[in-house]
Amino acid sequence: MKRTTQFVVAALAAILMLFFVTTGFTQTEDPAPEHRPNFVDKNGDGYNDNAPDADGDGIPNRYDSDWEFFVDE
Repeated sequence: MKRTTQFVVAALAAILMLFFVTTGFTQTEDPAPEHRPNFVDKNGDGYNDNAPDADGDGIPNRYDSDWEFFVDE
């Protein structure tokens, strides 16, 4: 009887652990960036219009693949 109880408790613990690991604890995408302060997207492209954009292509520097940071010396 004692082994059966230990098995049931271990099985429930494993099920709960799998449930919590596979549900709300992992976040794969940015939740609602439009609700952040100072987020403006007038053209609807999904990028913040207030973000720095060195080459003026509409893609903020941190997401732009052709942007390189140069420091003036």
